[in-house]
Amino acid sequence: MSCLQTLIKYPAVMKLVVMITLLLSDADVFFTFASFQPYIDEGFFLAPALVSLFTGIYLLGTVLGNGQNKKFCKKLTQNIESGMYHHLDGRVIQVDDVKGSTEVQFRVFMVANGLGERFYQERSNFIRNVVKWKHSVPFLRLARFGWMSDVPAGDFAGILNSNALYSFTIGMSQLGCSLFFIFSMQQQSMIIWASLAISVGSLVLSILNIAVSFPKVLNQLEKDAAIEEQRKKAFENTVMPHILGMRSACEAKVKPLRGRADKNEEILVIMKEFSDKERHFLVGMQAIEDAKSATSGTVKGGSAPTIG
Repeated sequence: MSCLQTLIKYPAVMKLVVMITLLLSDADVFFTFASFQPYIDEGFFLAPALVSLFTGIYLLGTVLGNGQNKKFCKKLTQNIESGMYHHLDGRVIQVDDVKGSTEVQFRVFMVANGLGERFYQERSNFIRNVVKWKHSVPFLRLARFGWMSDVPAGDFAGILNSNALYSFTIGMSQLGCSLFFIFSMQQQSMIIWASLAISVGSLVLSILNIAVSFPKVLNQLEKDAAIEEQRKKAFENTVMPHILGMRSACEAKVKPLRGRADKNEEILVIMKEFSDKERHFLVGMQAIEDAKSATSGTVKGGSAPTIG
C-alpha cells in the first residue's frame, strides 16, 4: 500500500509508472503482430490464426468490460431511485438532481454532496471488472494519457485491467507461439525474441495486478484523495465568510486613516492586529476540523467561533 500511496502523492511518479505500463502494453501489441512475418515466412500459419482468434476474444472482453461500467452507473441510478442517498440538508436525492448518467457526473455530484464514501464503496464492487474503451485501445490510450500531467488513479486501474485482459488472451497465445517457434522449430528471429521478452514482462505485471488487487487499492486511494479535497473545500467555505468579515472590519478602520502621514504607524498596528486575529482564527478552526476528521473521518460543516 505504501508504494501505491507514493504514486498518488507524487503525480510525476504516477505519470512515469503509467507511461511505462502503456509503453510496455503497446510495444507488446506491436511486436505481437510484427511477428506474423517470421511466422508466415517459416510456414507456421497456426500462430497468426491463433493470435487472431484471441484478438477476437480480447475485443469481446473489452465490450463486456465496458458494459460493467454501465452496470455501475445503473446501480447508482437504482440506489437513487430507491431513496438511499440524501442531500446534506436531509432531502432525498432524485435522479434529476445528478444532471447526467455517466460515472464522472455521478462522482462529481456525489462527492460534492458528501456522498464520496458511498460512491467509491459502490465502485469498489465493479472496478476490478471494468475495462473502458479509453483504457483498452492500443496507441490511442497512449495518445490520450501520454500528455496528461496528472493521471487519475481510477484511470491507472483501468489501464491495468486492460493490460491483464490482453496478457491472458493475446499475450498468452503469443507467448506460447513464440516459445514453440524458438525451441521446437529451431528458428531465431529478433522480432520473436523481443515479443517474447515484452510478453513475459506484461504477464508479470498482470499477475501482480491480480495478486495485489491494484484496482481496488487505487480506488481506495482515489477515494481518500477526493474526500480530502472535498474536506478542504468545505473548510474554506466555513471560514471564508468570517475571514472576509474580519478583513472588511480592518478596511473600515484603516480607510479613514489612509493618506495621512502621521497615521502610518497606527495603520500598521491595526493591520497587524487583524492579521494576528485571522491567523489565530484559522489555527483554531483547523484544529477543530482535524479533530473532527480524526474521530469521524467524514466532512462536516461547522460555524465559525466569535473572535473579538
